[in-house]
Amino acid sequence: MSGIVWLFKPLWAFIKQRFDCYAEDRCSEFNRQTGLVSMAQGKKKIPLVAPFIEFDGYVERVVQRGGVFYKLMLVHRYTGKEFHHTSFS
Repeated sequence: MSGIVWLFKPLWAFIKQRFDCYAEDRCSEFNRQTGLVSMAQGKKKIPLVAPFIEFDGYVERVVQRGGVFYKLMLVHRYTGKEFHHTSFS
Protein backbone atom coordinates (compact mmCIF):
# COMPACT_ATOMS: atom_id res chain seq x y z
CA MET A 1 0.00 0.00 0.00
CA SER A 2 2.81 2.41 0.80
CA GLY A 3 4.25 1.75 -2.66
CA ILE A 4 1.06 3.02 -4.27
CA VAL A 5 1.13 6.15 -2.12
CA TRP A 6 4.78 6.65 -3.04
CA LEU A 7 3.91 6.43 -6.76
CA PHE A 8 1.01 8.89 -6.61
CA LYS A 9 2.63 11.47 -4.32
CA PRO A 10 4.35 13.38 -7.18
CA LEU A 11 1.09 13.39 -9.15
CA TRP A 12 -1.03 14.67 -6.23
CA ALA A 13 -0.63 18.38 -7.09
CA PHE A 14 -1.60 17.72 -10.70
CA ILE A 15 -4.63 15.61 -9.71
CA LYS A 16 -5.77 18.23 -7.18
CA GLN A 17 -5.48 21.04 -9.75
CA ARG A 18 -7.50 19.08 -12.33
CA PHE A 19 -10.21 18.26 -9.79
CA ASP A 20 -10.45 21.89 -8.65
CA CYS A 21 -10.92 23.05 -12.25
CA TYR A 22 -13.51 20.31 -12.84
CA ALA A 23 -15.46 21.14 -9.68
CA GLU A 24 -15.30 24.90 -10.26
CA ASP A 25 -17.16 24.64 -13.57
CA ARG A 26 -19.93 22.50 -12.08
CA CYS A 27 -20.70 24.10 -8.71
CA SER A 28 -23.97 25.80 -7.90
CA GLU A 29 -24.46 28.00 -4.89
CA PHE A 30 -27.27 29.60 -2.93
CA ASN A 31 -25.70 32.43 -0.94
CA ARG A 32 -28.02 33.69 1.78
CA GLN A 33 -25.73 36.55 2.83
CA THR A 34 -25.63 38.21 -0.60
CA GLY A 35 -28.97 36.91 -1.89
CA LEU A 36 -27.37 35.63 -5.08
CA VAL A 37 -27.77 32.28 -6.81
CA SER A 38 -24.93 30.87 -8.89
CA MET A 39 -25.98 28.04 -11.21
CA ALA A 40 -23.45 25.96 -13.14
CA GLN A 41 -24.17 25.73 -16.85
CA GLY A 42 -21.65 23.09 -17.82
CA LYS A 43 -18.06 22.65 -18.71
CA LYS A 44 -16.13 25.79 -19.66
CA LYS A 45 -19.19 28.04 -19.39
CA ILE A 46 -19.57 30.90 -16.96
CA PRO A 47 -22.11 30.16 -14.21
CA LEU A 48 -25.33 32.16 -14.26
CA VAL A 49 -25.28 34.52 -11.27
CA ALA A 50 -28.51 36.33 -10.47
CA PRO A 51 -30.53 37.46 -7.45
CA PHE A 52 -32.73 34.77 -5.93
CA ILE A 53 -35.88 36.80 -6.60
CA GLU A 54 -35.36 36.36 -10.38
CA PHE A 55 -35.96 32.59 -10.14
CA ASP A 56 -39.32 30.87 -10.21
CA GLY A 57 -39.50 27.53 -8.43
CA TYR A 58 -41.56 24.54 -9.54
CA VAL A 59 -41.90 21.05 -8.11
CA GLU A 60 -42.19 18.20 -10.60
CA ARG A 61 -43.42 14.75 -9.58
CA VAL A 62 -41.55 11.81 -11.10
CA VAL A 63 -43.06 8.32 -10.77
CA GLN A 64 -40.54 5.52 -11.16
CA ARG A 65 -40.41 1.87 -10.34
CA GLY A 66 -38.75 2.62 -7.00
CA GLY A 67 -41.40 5.08 -5.89
CA VAL A 68 -42.41 8.69 -6.24
CA PHE A 69 -39.70 11.34 -6.33
CA TYR A 70 -39.91 15.10 -6.56
CA LYS A 71 -37.63 17.43 -8.48
CA LEU A 72 -37.14 21.05 -7.61
CA MET A 73 -36.86 23.05 -10.82
CA LEU A 74 -35.65 26.64 -10.87
CA VAL A 75 -36.38 28.73 -13.96
CA HIS A 76 -34.67 32.06 -14.49
CA ARG A 77 -37.42 34.52 -15.25
CA TYR A 78 -35.58 36.65 -17.81
CA THR A 79 -33.43 34.14 -19.72
CA GLY A 80 -35.72 31.10 -19.46
CA LYS A 81 -32.87 28.82 -18.41
CA GLU A 82 -33.98 25.81 -16.36
CA PHE A 83 -32.04 24.16 -13.57
CA HIS A 84 -33.39 20.82 -12.45
CA HIS A 85 -30.40 19.08 -10.91
CA THR A 86 -32.02 18.77 -7.50
CA SER A 87 -34.13 15.85 -6.38
CA PHE A 88 -35.60 14.71 -3.09
CA SER A 89 -37.93 11.96 -2.01
